[in-house]
Amino acid sequence: MSAITITVVPNLQHPRFADCAEIRRIVFQVGQEVSREREVDGLDGHSVHFIADVDGRPTGTARYRVKDGWAKAERVAVLARARRTGLGRALMSALESHAREQGINGVILSSQEEAISFYEKMHYRVVGESYLDAGIPHRDMKKPF
Repeated sequence: MSAITITVVPNLQHPRFADCAEIRRIVFQVGQEVSREREVDGLDGHSVHFIADVDGRPTGTARYRVKDGWAKAERVAVLARARRTGLGRALMSALESHAREQGINGVILSSQEEAISFYEKMHYRVVGESYLDAGIPHRDMKKPF
C-alpha cells in the first residue's frame, strides 16, 4: 500500500502551489488539450488548494472556493498512474472535511460526464442538464453536509 499525504495549500505563495499547478497542467492542458487561458482562470488566489503526495511524489490536486455558502470543488486532477487507486476519493474527502470545518453548507461541482459515477459513489447527486465546458460534456453535482 502506498503512503498518501494530503496537504492544504492555503494561498499562491505556499511552496506547494507550484506542484498543484504542474499536475493541473499535465492533466488538463496536456492530457485533455484544455487551453492554458481556460485552465488558468484567475481564481486560484480565491481558492483553497490541496496537494496529494503518493510515496512523497506530487500526484493529485484539487481546489475549492466559497460560492453562495457552498464549497465549489474545481480542478480535481490525478496523474494517470494513480487513477483508480483511491487517491481521488482521498482528495475529495480532505476537501470536504476542510469545507465542513469552515462551516460551509456542502460541496457543489461541475463533473465531466465520464467522472459522474466516481462522485455518485461519494454521495453527490446530479443537478441540471448536460453542458459543454472546454468542449467536454459536464453535469453539475451537489452534496449537502
